Amino acid sequence: MKKKMIPSPKTKFLQIKCIKCGKERNVFSASTTQIKCDGCGQILVHPSASKAVIEAKIVKVL
Repeated sequence: MKKKMIPSPKTKFLQIKCIKCGKERNVFSASTTQIKCDGCGQILVHPSASKAVIEAKIVKVL
């Protein structure tokens, strides 16, 4: 009897920290919208073709 492998998703939720002000935020790794910091307004995430471009420090993977 063969076991079927269930593939894990390639996208994850991330907790990121703004480089300018240090405020933390939870985002999706494949975000389709531009995300700004709530504190200082700096752009943290740019949408891309597959995964988003994250311009902040990744604190942890949720």
